[in-house]
Amino acid sequence: MRLIALLALALALAFSTGIGSAYLLLERGSVFGAVKTGDWTAWPDAAGPQADPYSRAHFSRTGRLPLAPGEGMELHADTGRDGQPFLGTCTYRIRGEVPSARLWTLSVYDADGRLLNSKANRHGFHARNILRSAGGKIDVVVSPTAKPGNWLPSGGERIRLVLRLYDTPITGLTLSTTVAPQIIREGCL
Repeated sequence: MRLIALLALALALAFSTGIGSAYLLLERGSVFGAVKTGDWTAWPDAAGPQADPYSRAHFSRTGRLPLAPGEGMELHADTGRDGQPFLGTCTYRIRGEVPSARLWTLSVYDADGRLLNSKANRHGFHARNILRSAGGKIDVVVSPTAKPGNWLPSGGERIRLVLRLYDTPITGLTLSTTVAPQIIREGCL
């Protein structure tokens, strides 16, 4: 009787661990093939023929289309270097050089991967509509309250920053040595 109870417990534990880990990978995306550069993470092979099955399932489930290797690179940031999640009630400054690309976009998304609902009807910037410093660097503030300069509204609980680089020479092999803008938490409400 005790053996059957232990076996049932082991099976329940194995089943819940397997289902739970598969659910997390499908919800959040695959951890396989992730490449970090500073505050940003990318999955350069997510749309290529080498994509792992979890990435394929994640994109099928969410309906999102990742950039193919020949189209560009998509970088995500949803936690700081300290591991704290980015919150819509906090103010963040994105400062520095944007990696080489013919065109780039910087947008704010909610935790579910949808563009953040903004009363200001502003969801992001691109390479041609942003004010730059004399050296060509960017300085963008993401905040729930309006700020002067390059301001993107935030709100809600968790947010994700997405930097897309279109027609870029950067590959998965060179990404980890690429300089990308820093994300600095300035304070929270």
